[in-house]
Amino acid sequence: MLQLIGELGIPLLLGVAYVWQVRRLEPKGRAPSVKRQLCFAAGLLTIAATTAGPLGSLSEERVSAHMVQHLLLMDLAGFLLVMGVTGPVLQPILGAPVLRHLRPLFHPAVALAIFIGAFAIWHIPALYQAAAQNNAVHAVEHGLFLSTGVIKWMALIGPLPAPLWFATGIQIVYVAAEHMFVAVVGNVFMWAGTPIYPLYAERTAALGIDPVTDQSIGGGFMAVWGMLLTLGLLAWVLLRWSKHDTERQELVEFAHQHGLVIDEDRIKRAVLAGHGETLRRRLREQAESAAPGEPAATSASSPGLVRPSGQSA
Repeated sequence: MLQLIGELGIPLLLGVAYVWQVRRLEPKGRAPSVKRQLCFAAGLLTIAATTAGPLGSLSEERVSAHMVQHLLLMDLAGFLLVMGVTGPVLQPILGAPVLRHLRPLFHPAVALAIFIGAFAIWHIPALYQAAAQNNAVHAVEHGLFLSTGVIKWMALIGPLPAPLWFATGIQIVYVAAEHMFVAVVGNVFMWAGTPIYPLYAERTAALGIDPVTDQSIGGGFMAVWGMLLTLGLLAWVLLRWSKHDTERQELVEFAHQHGLVIDEDRIKRAVLAGHGETLRRRLREQAESAAPGEPAATSASSPGLVRPSGQSA
């Protein structure tokens, strides 16, 4: 019962905090779109359904169900939650005196290490079986899988400014390393030949199910999931690269046509963070506000348009 309350309490608290922040942003016209709000709600429902629904009960008896549960928390719930947030939504968290120190976790290199490390550590038999025996450990396990999933997706698709080096080629390495690692672990479970978790073997056998077969099914799901997600994300990265390259070039040409002086690194950073349209609007406003006969490049140096290279748009 305590585990159920804890696992349902997390999405409830997240939902209340999200709604409160959205209501604060609405009068300012900075609230996330309805589509993003629906994504966040779907992420919360995924957490609740994954931990408290029928899958939650099955995960206590079968390794295969437990594997599916972890992947849904990390990849589906984590993805939907990140798709539901924007910079203004995250501002109270990342701007708080203590919580702002969480920001380095979303650096791509750190996020990659955290995801792979957490995934590997929690599949060590001692920890995996401890989670199956102790509700508190189980709740911590789920919380960490969800958190690492959010961190992983935030580094790739989140609203925070990304390092300039985190471009298409590096993003492909990032995507491939994460999800191919999941596929490799899945293959270990598929071909192990003997139960890796004796505790689950006893529970599964009591249901009349062969433990090795159940373990292989879970491993097969992990392997297929990791490979399909890798291929899908690689296609998405390439499509986004094409879109970003076009958007970046259009912004550079717009600035040159209107005599605006702007650091091209700033354009790259804005486009990578999904703020290309915001930057375009600022450039247009700056061009239109230039006094007749006065070069637009003069007003382009005003605060809020041209910033040091190290700052985001």
